[in-house]
Amino acid sequence: MDTTLRMQAAQPEELPRICDWYWRLADQMHKGEPGPAWTRGVYPSEDDLRKLVHAGELYVAEDGTDYVAGVAITHDANEGYDNVEWPSGLPQEDTVVVHLLALAPELRGQGYGSELVTFCVERAQEMDAQAVRLDVLAGNTPAERLYESYGFEYAGEATVFYEDTGWADFKLYELEL
Repeated sequence: MDTTLRMQAAQPEELPRICDWYWRLADQMHKGEPGPAWTRGVYPSEDDLRKLVHAGELYVAEDGTDYVAGVAITHDANEGYDNVEWPSGLPQEDTVVVHLLALAPELRGQGYGSELVTFCVERAQEMDAQAVRLDVLAGNTPAERLYESYGFEYAGEATVFYEDTGWADFKLYELEL
């Protein structure tokens, strides 16, 4: 792969490969790789990924043989987002939320994470969003450092329910555009 991620909207015919890629990442996370506590087939589920693909909200990058990056950018936020005072004060409908941001382990620490975040910000601007919001499982220090280095502001902590974690503490971040 060259030094640039070429993100593109995922296509429905790619769904089996996309599921496999996200689930392999989930398996690696359970073997000690830092990151969210995703669980194969639970989160992200095939149904979650299918909905994102069909809505045109899931983006992926390939290196010619496999996916190397993926992210979903939606207007949907977890209910826990309502319990935080966001720095911008913007209503949720004026923002986008980043979900399922993933980078192949072999590419971490080489600047690709920042490139992936840049893609999210550019896509948010194309969607006329005024801010980008996201959450990070408390303790996922590499992700926290990435977002903070990019200029995301810490908005607070919330106890949030996701299928893979159950009720857990998440740190919430926002970047006003």
